[in-house]
Amino acid sequence: MFDFGNNYIKFPSGLIIQWGTEYLSTGAGTTINLKVAFKTVNYSVSAIDGGAGTYILGIDNHQINSFRVFNRIPGTNLYATGNYFRWIAVGY
Repeated sequence: MFDFGNNYIKFPSGLIIQWGTEYLSTGAGTTINLKVAFKTVNYSVSAIDGGAGTYILGIDNHQINSFRVFNRIPGTNLYATGNYFRWIAVGY
């Protein structure tokens, strides 16, 4: 039986897909807390810039129930702040 809610769906096989749009307010990154915890940290996350700018997004600190997203201004080592981004996570 399917289980679904706001921004996630869980299939009978155990596959979970979660998604969202978030705001990156600090240069240190933003932690995304997942609606449904994965069984392991071996899940995939993809994120894209949701605004007019073109920023480089990075994802780290995978936990079963969260991950961290940060972004940088292309061609620099400067962190960018005040940007929206979209993300999707897929795993078991």
